Amino acid sequence: MAFCRKCGTEMPVHSHECPACHTQEKPSFMERLADKAEHGIDVTDRYTKEEIDENTPMAVLAYIPVLCLIPLFIELSAKKSFYLRFHLNQGLVLFLTELIMGLLVEAAGFFLGKIWYPLEAVMHILTALLGVGFLVLTVIGVMTALHKKARELPLFGSLTIIKSQNKGDSHG
Repeated sequence: MAFCRKCGTEMPVHSHECPACHTQEKPSFMERLADKAEHGIDVTDRYTKEEIDENTPMAVLAYIPVLCLIPLFIELSAKKSFYLRFHLNQGLVLFLTELIMGLLVEAAGFFLGKIWYPLEAVMHILTALLGVGFLVLTVIGVMTALHKKARELPLFGSLTIIKSQNKGDSHG
């Protein structure tokens, strides 16, 4: 339960304004992160509850770099869960984008550093900032999978590597 900083009144869950003194409270970092996760296109209704329940652990792994290969190989051999394919697609797009962008920024830093040394340091800082951004997207993906949702990630969610179909479509 949260309490108002100014008057101490108990505040309703997910409320950012005190009902007594109307003081505005800033949402916590985790609340803001959860809010970001809730704004992607939600396609959870395409999948059955049984399919979601059965594949949630693998869907979580799909967002963790390198470990995403475990559910990928399992799904490619079994070809049974379009819910898992949805999360695998999201995780692979995230992983490959992070890998490519990281390599490009590091290569640019290497070559720019030959021209003027401080540019190399700037590119290392940019690499670190990109890493933090991708970490936030990974956390959003893991949280979405843990909440048994199929919601597109911000920025990269509409990109497709692995096709995932509606529950009404053929599973073959």
